[in-house]
Amino acid sequence: MRLAVLPFLLSSLALALPPAAPSVSPETRIAVRNLVGEVLVNGQAYDYDRQLSDTIGPRLTGSDNYVQAVTWAQQQFTSLGLKNVHTEPFTMPALWEPETPATGDITAPRLQHLHIYSAGWSPSTPDSGITGPIVYLNDFLPIAKLEADKARIAGQIVLLDNQSSGDKPAIGDLIKALATLNGFAPKAVLLAGNANGTQNATSLTFDGTLSKFPVAQIGGEDELLIKRLLEKGPVTIHFSFKNRVRPATQVMNVVAEIPGREFADTTAPDSVVIVGGHLDSWHPGTGAQDNGTGSATVLDVARSVQALGRPPRRTLRFILFGGEEQGLVGSTAYAKQHRADMPSIAAVLISDTGPACQGLVRHGPRG
Repeated sequence: MRLAVLPFLLSSLALALPPAAPSVSPETRIAVRNLVGEVLVNGQAYDYDRQLSDTIGPRLTGSDNYVQAVTWAQQQFTSLGLKNVHTEPFTMPALWEPETPATGDITAPRLQHLHIYSAGWSPSTPDSGITGPIVYLNDFLPIAKLEADKARIAGQIVLLDNQSSGDKPAIGDLIKALATLNGFAPKAVLLAGNANGTQNATSLTFDGTLSKFPVAQIGGEDELLIKRLLEKGPVTIHFSFKNRVRPATQVMNVVAEIPGREFADTTAPDSVVIVGGHLDSWHPGTGAQDNGTGSATVLDVARSVQALGRPPRRTLRFILFGGEEQGLVGSTAYAKQHRADMPSIAAVLISDTGPACQGLVRHGPRG
């Protein structure tokens, strides 16, 4: 993980250096060498991830664990000596947590227990659970195909898997299709998980609102069995779960800075590089990989640059966002709240699902 932090660290540093510099100064060469050595010898990314995963655990947006993670992140930035350490609020339309474990079975044509979780931001089932036949949608893109199946979907338990969306669907098309499905009236929706009963967790909505009907995720083997049974005739299932839902609530992003030595007190464009990741995670696991590793990367970049004792040319702004898993809610709110600052943002680097640079967005006059 220390080696993997280096590309992200050096990307951050490069963007904080002068654009189109004719040559690298001896001072900069020494600084880069010291940064690489700092990560390799004293890197703390593993320890940051371990604290998030083992000490705090899963961090559903707005949950008690997430609030604890926000406090922890502020303490880490403060202990490193960063400046302007603070939180910034955004509104989640609803907060959500499982209250009871999900249970479910295939009841016909034979009995088979299901590996099942409530999907995120799903309402609870009725106390008696949900029972009914399954309708498998093997192809719902383009949306016209989904709309043609509206009558077949109404009042049924609908099964979706990777095959349903085709090969490498555009994320925008997929979100629109699921939003369209959410506007129909199925009794419930089943999403397919991974092999051996493992869950990857997700939600049917992408804005932090509740889905309009119960949504569950079943294991990969369960999904394959149901599809094989459907080839021979109807399949009926029963499942139930109870979730705790709270109304719209303010949730916090965490922000900290290392002021740049040249632009810290000016309003010149291209003066800030944002280094970010999301602090929230899903519920079946501890959030070690998505996105404990990304949060740990952001913290270790901050630690390494601060340890250098030589501020970068541009300000480095470190942000740990919330609400990412529910549809980039925290980062979208941050962008809207800071719309006027956009001309001064030189670049945005995001680390997600691992300590590597997953995205680079440039702003300002150089595009």
